[in-house]
This record gives sequence, structure tokens and C-alpha cells, in this order.
Amino acid sequence: MIGFDGFERKEGLPALAAALAKQHGAQLHVVHVAPEQPSQGWWSRDARSREIFASDIESRRDRLEQLVARPRKNGIEARTVIRHGVPHVELIREAMRVDADLVIVADELVDRRGRRGFGTVTRQLLRACPVPVLARRGLRKSKLRAIVASLDLEPTPGGPELNQSILEMTAALAERANGRVTVFHAWELWGEHLLHSKVGMSIDEIRSLQEEAKRAREDEATRLLAATFLAGIDVRVELQEGEVRDLLPVFVEDKKVDLVVMGTVGRRGLRGAIMGNTAERVLNELSCSVLAVKPEGFQGPIDIAD
Repeated sequence: MIGFDGFERKEGLPALAAALAKQHGAQLHVVHVAPEQPSQGWWSRDARSREIFASDIESRRDRLEQLVARPRKNGIEARTVIRHGVPHVELIREAMRVDADLVIVADELVDRRGRRGFGTVTRQLLRACPVPVLARRGLRKSKLRAIVASLDLEPTPGGPELNQSILEMTAALAERANGRVTVFHAWELWGEHLLHSKVGMSIDEIRSLQEEAKRAREDEATRLLAATFLAGIDVRVELQEGEVRDLLPVFVEDKKVDLVVMGTVGRRGLRGAIMGNTAERVLNELSCSVLAVKPEGFQGPIDIAD
């Protein structure tokens, strides 16, 4: 499914969307959320308002049909839909209604006081949509030079299942990455700053604990990769000591990464849009595309409504 809002910018569909649909034999479901007709002001007084509004909606529908003409010509089944209301709410409802496998939304790099970030609708989708959301930058490219799967290898409830989902989504996209896939994890020894001053451990004892913690992360990464079908794909494991919010954006810039696949929900089993503080900060620093994956059983705050 594709959420489209590029009329004013005269954008086309993300090239990656058609490429993925072709690769996986999937249907393109192109959705545009148009504004509802105002109920106040001159719209409520002018007899021509309904006709003008209907004409505008029809022109939008024609534009959507033009956008899917080429994919259809290439043998891809494509459908267009116009909904009315709050954009992220209607996109989420439509994704749930059609049981979408992936939501792709075009996004522009936003710079707020020197910090990067995604647009308002995209941020809401990343937070609340139960379906994986690909916020795509670089719309004309169907190839991905490199993909990073950002994993949290801490031994937390639900963590292994979410990591597995991230790797499975990465595997589904890996053919378009020219064989460049990196599993990234930033690790820290919890309470390290207290071990010397409060516990009285020696430097050698602390280093031993650091090595033990790193080995545990390496073992978990190896286990997860062995359980994921990544045959023929060159996967590199990158473990860095420190905080992911500081390290991942730098790695993405240095390695010219096109896509980061990551989890964005900080808690499991709670109803509502809850994005972890770390995920929020990471997203504000990334300039590449992002594929956000939710934990199994995630329930967002939006229900299907006809």
C-alpha cells in the first residue's frame, strides 16, 4: 500500500514501490487522503460549492490513475482509493482494512533547528501504524545501495521476536541492496559508571565484564542470523560500544546507507502510540529512508471505521 500526497509537488510514485510489487507479486494499493468539504464559510453558502469540490476530487482521482498507468502496463495489479479525513488516521484504517503487508509513504527531509526529522504525517504513521511503514526518501531510486538492520540485542521481553521481524523485513528487501546488508547494534555495560566508584571493581574486572557483555551480543546476533533466510546475501555484523542514538546516524552517513530497518515502539502490550525516546531521537537524526517495524501484537490507538 502507498500513501500518496504529492500533487502540489508533482511527484510520482516511489520507484521502489513498483519494484517491490513486481518482485513479490503484490498489488499496489495507492491511497490519497483528500480534505473534507468545509462546512462553514462561503462553502456552506455558495450553491456551486459541491460542484467545485466534486470537480477537485475527480481531478485528484484522474491524477492517481495516471500514476498507476505505468505499473499496470508492466503487469502490476494496482488500485487507487481516495479517502477523506485526518491523513494518518485514514491511511492506517485503509492499511488495516486491506490487510496491507507494507505501507510506503514518500517523505522529504525536514530540518528543524539543525535537527533532521520526518514530516508530521510520517511521524504519526511511524508511531501508530500496526503495519510496517517504509518512509521513503529518494523517490526515483528503486535500488538500495545498502541496508542497515538496527537490532536491540538486550535480553528484554519480546526483543528476540521483534529482532526476528526486523531481519525478515530486511531479507525481503535485501535483493535490492546489491548484497550490502549490515546488522547494527550499539551496546553498553549497564551500570559501568558505578562499578569502579561504588562497587570497587578493578579496571581489569570491568574490562572482563565488558568483553562478556559484547560476546553475549555477538552470540545473540549469530543466533538470529542463523534463524533468518539470508542465503546468498553478504551480511556484516557491526557492534559498537555506546548509545545507538549517537552511533547509528554517524554510521549511516559514513557508509552512505539508503535504508534503516528498526523497531520504533518502546513498550509492548500497551494500547496507544508509544514510541521509545531512543527511537524518536534516532529518527530525528537520520537522513535516509526508514522502515519501522512494530512488535507482534502491537495495538495502535486507531480502529477500522467505515
